[in-house]
Amino acid sequence: MNYERAVMRAIADVVKVLQLDTLEYLDLKVNRIEVLPDDLSKMASLKVLALQSNRISKIPICVGQMESLIHVNARKNPIAFPPKHQWTLPDLESTAQDGDKEKGDAIIMAETVRLKAVLQQYLRNARQEAAAELRCETS
Repeated sequence: MNYERAVMRAIADVVKVLQLDTLEYLDLKVNRIEVLPDDLSKMASLKVLALQSNRISKIPICVGQMESLIHVNARKNPIAFPPKHQWTLPDLESTAQDGDKEKGDAIIMAETVRLKAVLQQYLRNARQEAAAELRCETS
């Protein structure tokens, strides 16, 4: 059995079985996770998502719709989508080395706002493209 798929299914099962709609802090650091399940969006109260040092290459669009989410730390992941240059701030590495936790947290929160905005824009674009294709098919 593929370890990464098992971890992803386990996360999805935990969300589904325990109905973690009141969970506010989820720490998934250093777990070799490659994929985040879309079920993550069912965690309506989630405020903090710690994903550092995994193998995540894509942040699901549903993360952009999680209204309560204010802090996503996805550092040290090979993220290809959305492209990091669209939402990350370069100051974080030097701040982390300086040991200024408050400034580091503020930067991560700012990145989270940018990340959610980027994901929301991707969702809007996808919906517009789908609507345009539907119009073309019915014409």
